[in-house]
Amino acid sequence: MADRVFGLFSDRAAADSAINDLYDAGFKKEDVSVVMREDMKETRVTGDNQTGSNVASGAASGATTGAVIGGIAGLLIGIGAVTIPGIGALLIGGPIAAALGLTGAAATTATGAITGALAGGLVGALVGLGVPEEEARVYEAGVKEGGVMISVNTDTASRDNARRIMEDNGAKQVTVVS
Repeated sequence: MADRVFGLFSDRAAADSAINDLYDAGFKKEDVSVVMREDMKETRVTGDNQTGSNVASGAASGATTGAVIGGIAGLLIGIGAVTIPGIGALLIGGPIAAALGLTGAAATTATGAITGALAGGLVGALVGLGVPEEEARVYEAGVKEGGVMISVNTDTASRDNARRIMEDNGAKQVTVVS
């Protein structure tokens, strides 16, 4: 995977739809990341996966019953909150969490190297992943305002498809990092 495509969505439903479309297009769950404020995990969405139910509850019951979980709910299972200066508690799941060292016990507590990586806020973390600083500031502001950032690891041949999927689902900012 040589490229990463980032998208910022104003609302949870659009982000969830984009994730499902990425999966439908053949992108794998392990290549998709989500960043959102922790208080947004309780947001109600409608659609094929949750039909207006509480997403956190739906994810838990789906995992218990073995039901297929798509979109954001599937990415949030087992993810903890990380406090980032200037924003507050964020949920970070997928390859971005691994890139920042937010796996295992560290997923709920930012200490050591993680604190250093996040000391510059989400902007610093995104710049470290190759996002230009000006665009990273747009993502941080969007997440701070309640938006959802999605990224997908992709190869060069598939990056335009990932970009199109995000744009078709209403992403207000899309960035490709090679």
